[in-house]
Amino acid sequence: MKIHAYVNRIVKSASEAQTRAKSIPNLTSHSFRRGGAQHANGDATLSAQWIFDRGSWNMTSTNKAFAYVFNTTSEDQKVARVLSGWDASAKLEVPTLSWFDSATWEQSRRIANLLFQTSICAEDPSKRLSDRVCEVLTASLIQHFPEVLERYPMCPYVSRMRIILVELGIEKAQVLGWSSELQRKATKKRDDPEGNDGNKFSREDTLINHQNYVISELVAMKRWLNG
Repeated sequence: MKIHAYVNRIVKSASEAQTRAKSIPNLTSHSFRRGGAQHANGDATLSAQWIFDRGSWNMTSTNKAFAYVFNTTSEDQKVARVLSGWDASAKLEVPTLSWFDSATWEQSRRIANLLFQTSICAEDPSKRLSDRVCEVLTASLIQHFPEVLERYPMCPYVSRMRIILVELGIEKAQVLGWSSELQRKATKKRDDPEGNDGNKFSREDTLINHQNYVISELVAMKRWLNG
């Protein structure tokens, strides 16, 4: 009990000193258990040997480090890239609604607002989903919608998407077209990350935008005839 009381006094004194010093919050500790090894291992340019030699850790600590480092961050990301058909060191571009033209962006953003309504409208600002994250998540859902629809047509995700599309009056064919556009642009960024072949893809962009416009006109005409 005396040891516990002593430790509590030390922790209290340290907390008061930290408060007075106004130290920078959220700094990552160098402790293995508290994320030091994982944090350092997140940089692909660092090797495991460098991380272990940094603090002159003994073999026991090094073995413990392996337990915390393996299958985390750097290695996991590289393996995921290779399994997804990318180069292990490739800098990936995540899909986002900003890849769309303004008209498509507005429609897809309405889908996002309904998909993440609870998170977007959270009263607590710290729990509110940022616009950037919302657009990336929605773009990923739209991009993979055809595949999920074909394989798992009754899953909760597809069911929710159907409800939202009906509510917003958006045809499934439009979403399939958006998915193709996202997939094509993702492939473009992978094969030509520097944009050296911009003229070729700009013509394809024009063709796809024209096709989307024609589809929208046909959908509007169909609604008018049905009405």
